[in-house]
This record gives sequence, C-alpha cells and structure tokens, in this order.
Amino acid sequence: MIEAIIQFILQHPLIIITWLILLVILIFHFLYDFYYRIKFISNDEVIYFINKCNAKIIDLRNSCDYEEGHIINSINMTLDDIKAKKWKFSDKKQYIIFIHNNGFLIRRLIRKFHIAGYQNIYVLKEGILGWEKANLPLIKSEQHTNKRRERLIKEEK
Repeated sequence: MIEAIIQFILQHPLIIITWLILLVILIFHFLYDFYYRIKFISNDEVIYFINKCNAKIIDLRNSCDYEEGHIINSINMTLDDIKAKKWKFSDKKQYIIFIHNNGFLIRRLIRKFHIAGYQNIYVLKEGILGWEKANLPLIKSEQHTNKRRERLIKEEK
C-alpha cells in the first residue's frame, strides 16, 4: 500500500505539488481569519446589534452602489477614508459592522481596526445582497430615486 502511494507521488509530482499548495492556502486562510477574529454575522444578528447595541454600520461599497440601496444610518466609507483615519470612534468597544463586496479588502481593514484597539468588529454575511434577498429594508438616496424616475419618464416618451 505504501509502495503504491510512493509510486503515485513519483509519477504525478505536479498533482501532489498543486494539492500541497492548495492545502497551505486553505490553512493560511483559516489561521488568518482566526488570528484577526473576523466574525461573520447574519441579518438577524445585525438587526439585534443595531437595535440593542447601537452598532455602527460601515458600508464599504462604492458610492453608486450605496445610493442604490443601503441599510438605514449606515456610513459610506472608501478605502481612502479608512487610510485617512476618518473612522475613529470614541468608544473602542463600539460595535462596528462592515458591509462589503471584496473579501480581501475586508480582511485588511479589520486588521487595521484590531490594531487600533477596536474589539467588536463584524462583517455582514452575504453582504447587501443577502440583506436584500431576505427582503429587509434598504434606504435609497433621493438623488438615485430622481435619476430612476427621469429614466422612466424618458422611456415612456
């Protein structure tokens, strides 16, 4: 049996190397998430944190996506805002929930918040798409609504 495994490894080194690389990436991914305490939470948990803990919602999507629909009282921030440290909250125990559409970006940002001493950092599982899929309310900006109305009027003509 062991001889067959050794023979397979010797005959298929490319497959073995590929599997080993994938295994290392997977282990790194889990250790990284564990080390930086990335906590993904459900829609229900977000609602609970908003209502009971006065959580701050930080929407990291671009401004166009934000205007199309966002969670009430959420703050739209960009990577430049984060770099400029416009995100400082007075209470380091403040609950902060991120909405994003870029997994790599969110890991880097959470690391910055943890390094700055913030403890209660969460990420909305499935992002705004999951929120919308669950038929939870979204606030649409007046400007976006007006643009949409103008398009509809043009289409009717």
